This record gives sequence, structure tokens and C-alpha cells, in this order.
Amino acid sequence: MALIFMGLLLVIVKMVRQKPFGWLVKANLITLTGTLYLCCFINFPYLITDYNMAHTAPEALDLAYLCGLGEQAIPAMMDFGQITDQTACGRGELPAIGFEPIEHWPEWGFRRWRLQR
Repeated sequence: MALIFMGLLLVIVKMVRQKPFGWLVKANLITLTGTLYLCCFINFPYLITDYNMAHTAPEALDLAYLCGLGEQAIPAMMDFGQITDQTACGRGELPAIGFEPIEHWPEWGFRRWRLQR
């Protein structure tokens, strides 16, 4: 929503200041690049899980959805006591989420390393 708002704001600035069309394209690309760059540092699965855990009754939680967000959601579920590292994630036939060790260098990532710590 903020990206759309910035785009509309840049269109208004272009019209008021009579900037060329190339300026608008360049300004929108800079805004898009900045937004994507900032989103690289946000752990969205954790934020989604944390919000859902805090604002939903425990019996109404959709653990299958939360588990589907991946291993980045595990710390939020553990903070609220929904899972421990020994339990399977979710109910029924859902797969277990484990803390498997990193065996090959392509599997390494900062967030995965932090999860294992």
C-alpha cells in the first residue's frame, strides 16, 4: 500500500512540477528498488505467525497454515508455547519441522544459521 501511495504521490509531483516522463519512471524504479531492498531484512513468516498467535484464540489457530510458512515461523510458535523442538508441527498428517543440521554450503543462510543457534 505504501508503494502504491508513493507512486501516486510521485505522479502528483510530476504534474505539479512539470517533470518529464523519464523522471517519473526513474523515481518509481528507485522507490521500488528501495522497498524490495528493505523487505530483504524483514522476516515475514515470523511477523505473520507472531501476529496470528497474539490475536487469535489458541483453539482457532490454523497451525497447518502457520507451519506452511516454513521454519522461520518456528521461533514465534515456540514463544507462544504451541510447539517445542520435539513435537510435530500441526495436527494430523502434517510433516514434522525439525532443526536439521546444515550439511552443505548451499543450504547455509543467515536466517537458517540463526535458527540453529
